[in-house]
Amino acid sequence: MVAEYASLRASGSLEGGEDSAELGLAFDALREAVQPAAAATARYWGDLAKADALWDIGQREAAARLWKARAGVWVGACE
Repeated sequence: MVAEYASLRASGSLEGGEDSAELGLAFDALREAVQPAAAATARYWGDLAKADALWDIGQREAAARLWKARAGVWVGACE
């Protein structure tokens, strides 16, 4: 987020000063800019948590498919 904020600030996309209303607008722009990456990260970790839960309840093949899809690594432990 810090790098994205610095990039937006440097590009002039964040017009604002020290006024709290202007800073609020700056943070809204920052939030909008990082939202896609944050959503993708949340989906990634959610899928890995789901895979762990599937593994724990014995659905090892389903867990392995999720791990493979999300981590890009084959998990041969289910064989």
